[in-house]
Amino acid sequence: MTKTTANKDAVASAGDVFSTFIAEQLTAEQARRANIDARGLSVVTTSGTFIGAVFAIGAFVLGKDYKVSQFGLVVIWITLSLFVIASIAAVAASLPLGYGVADTASLSAMAGDHWTDAEDEAKRELATSNIKTITALREANRKKARAIVIALGAQIGAMLALAAGVSVELVVKS
Repeated sequence: MTKTTANKDAVASAGDVFSTFIAEQLTAEQARRANIDARGLSVVTTSGTFIGAVFAIGAFVLGKDYKVSQFGLVVIWITLSLFVIASIAAVAASLPLGYGVADTASLSAMAGDHWTDAEDEAKRELATSNIKTITALREANRKKARAIVIALGAQIGAMLALAAGVSVELVVKS
């Protein structure tokens, strides 16, 4: 085997390794996006369910004729506001953002002008395209993840405010 052949084999081998790694990174970012989207929808569902359950349980425990204190009204307003913020942030996290996929012209060129390119050149072209998509996905996923953190923080704040308010109302009632 000549040095040139050995170098070609090494390049092909490195190209295979890099192509596989880049493809795995793309798959991982796509899975991360799906996970973030699911979390966003989960926060919206949880917030809505929690609001309904709280009011139903509150009416049952306190009774329909119970007059909520001024403090209780403030806590209810804060709780509802935080649940609304959580829901808005979660919906924002679920919005489809631009992900920089390969454009139609590039795909057509692959099937046309570049169809007979060398395998290494084709791998490099695909890797470059995938890297652009990964970069766009990561940026969009970072934005979505920030929105989820805000949503979860607001949801936790709402639950804490609600727990404090219910505790005070139960003490006032008794």
